[in-house]
Amino acid sequence: DHSAEPCVSPLSDLPRPYESMSGLYRVVPVKTRHEVHVTWQLPTQLRNWECKPTEFVGHLVGHEGRGSLLSRLKDQGLATAVCAGSSGEGYDTNTFCEMFTVRVDLRESAFGRWREALECIFGYLRMLRDVEVWPRHLYEELETSAR
Repeated sequence: DHSAEPCVSPLSDLPRPYESMSGLYRVVPVKTRHEVHVTWQLPTQLRNWECKPTEFVGHLVGHEGRGSLLSRLKDQGLATAVCAGSSGEGYDTNTFCEMFTVRVDLRESAFGRWREALECIFGYLRMLRDVEVWPRHLYEELETSAR
């Protein structure tokens, strides 16, 4: 039922410019992989178990259709895949916090352009944050996929 009191968006405090984030870690992988991971520690979302705001945002950020983050990254020759959300269990979700991650799989040719990928991520999150009313079909899509 979508007439109940709406959940607080986990995007209310996001995105901050990536320059102000608390850490940047570069990891040398064992396999040849070029990925950008951006992770935020959000307040716990356990009280929002009915409307699952991080699942909703993860669904939107990970969407692959026209107008999506992935389509923009592909158009710029930056990425091949995007994945977003939290695992909903264990260390990612607890009574203290929820960890929300966006992962972008960079094209090998775009390895040195990771800052552009970050700009796309933060721009997309700013756009999502500024939406005042979400179309009902988005809720219905998630509801259908949960069955």
